Amino acid sequence: MNAFRNGLEEGGVPGGEMDDTEREMLALEIKAERGYWTALSNDMYRNVLPLRDTDQFDAARDAMLSRIELWVNKGLRRIHELGQLYAKLNGLQEWIYSGDKKHCESCDYAQGQVHRAREWLKIITPKSTQCICGGYRCGCTLSPTDKPPSGSLLAIPLASIKSHENHVHLPIESKSVSEGVAV
Repeated sequence: MNAFRNGLEEGGVPGGEMDDTEREMLALEIKAERGYWTALSNDMYRNVLPLRDTDQFDAARDAMLSRIELWVNKGLRRIHELGQLYAKLNGLQEWIYSGDKKHCESCDYAQGQVHRAREWLKIITPKSTQCICGGYRCGCTLSPTDKPPSGSLLAIPLASIKSHENHVHLPIESKSVSEGVAV
């Protein structure tokens, strides 16, 4: 799990915070790796340790060590690189005011919030019909950031209750930048 989190962090997700999709994918990867480690462990106890006091032990131990090195290259490094890839595919985005346009209430609430791109897409994006201004007067953008997640997407007022109900809402726990408390 740490290899994936480190990959996320190196890919631009501060703290290596995982979303539900990443947790599910990682759980499957860990399950596959546990199967490998169980087989490796069984092989060591059945075929290497019994040779401990023989001339064949060194060769059996070295073969086992090379298998561990292969796992590090294939397993851990691959998981780390998956973390980097997921970070790039679904990095953190900050809502930014653009230009000197007049901003609607949606933009005012969204300004400065930081969430994964996937989360923004589920609720609201700049220039969308979800914005109270209808999106046609919006000059805002989403910009990649290395800031930690902040704000609450559910607190952003949307153009209509009906359109708001059509979106999938995930529980978001983040800290308000100004208050430092869970929102």
